[in-house]
Amino acid sequence: MLTDEEIASVKATVEGAFTPFRCVAEAWDSKEKLRFKVLDHYGYGIIEVPEVAESTIRNETLLQSVIDNARTLIQG
Repeated sequence: MLTDEEIASVKATVEGAFTPFRCVAEAWDSKEKLRFKVLDHYGYGIIEVPEVAESTIRNETLLQSVIDNARTLIQG
């Protein structure tokens, strides 16, 4: 299970990674998973990542890969 501090740090990283779009991230499943959604300027969902496992969240390289993949999908 992730600590509140770890969750806050990961949320800040993920939510800040999609500027100028808005991103909302939340921990779920007893704080063992993260999901996030990127919204356009009108509030419509551009992309949603429904599940990022704890092992990925704890590994900066893997988490960055998830973020990069989402960015690629947005740009494509």
